[in-house]
Amino acid sequence: MKSVLNALRRVSLTTLVVLVAVWAGYKLWDYYMNEPWTRDGHVRADVVPVAPDVSGFVTDVLVKDNQPVQRGDVLFRIDRARYEIALKQAEAVLLGKGAQLDEANADLKRYSALTPDVVVSKQRLDQVIAAQGEAQAAHDQAVADLNLAKLNLERSEVRASISGVVTNVELRPGTYLTTGKGVMALLDSDTCASRAISRRPSCRASISATASVFGCWAATTCCAGG
Repeated sequence: MKSVLNALRRVSLTTLVVLVAVWAGYKLWDYYMNEPWTRDGHVRADVVPVAPDVSGFVTDVLVKDNQPVQRGDVLFRIDRARYEIALKQAEAVLLGKGAQLDEANADLKRYSALTPDVVVSKQRLDQVIAAQGEAQAAHDQAVADLNLAKLNLERSEVRASISGVVTNVELRPGTYLTTGKGVMALLDSDTCASRAISRRPSCRASISATASVFGCWAATTCCAGG
């Protein structure tokens, strides 16, 4: 009888150990597969190249590497003197074209009031109409040139197109830049904080991240099986 009880105790103990091991294994598997883990996702942020829209010598660099900036902040300036001169030239040309257009409009009005082929020939009237059209076109071109000169002067100050962190800054005053050549980059703090990619098809990952002077880093990852 005693040996039977001992055997039952051993079986019961073994069964208990097995059940505890199974339960522990299940909890470990559940935690590993369904709890938040940064291994289930990674952060991706947009990197926006910074390039000037006009060419010239750099006069001022207003940022340093890994410096946070806000959208619209001036990053650096290109020599504005030549663009200020170009703007004044465009303004002067527009004044001249405006005077020519006024004269052409006055001629057209005067000749249009005369009787064709009686007081004025049709050929002369056609010449006046053509001259007015050319004066109008030249005036419109002068307006466009003035707007372009204003835009070039404005673009001589290169501003941040997004809020984020400036990276790869090696620019120095005196450097000559050409249009469209990238000279630094911006790490987009908005996309850094909102994007996450799951590495498992069954997992929907959401990573809360931010851009800092150390780059883009994840704060938490919430992963739920689906």
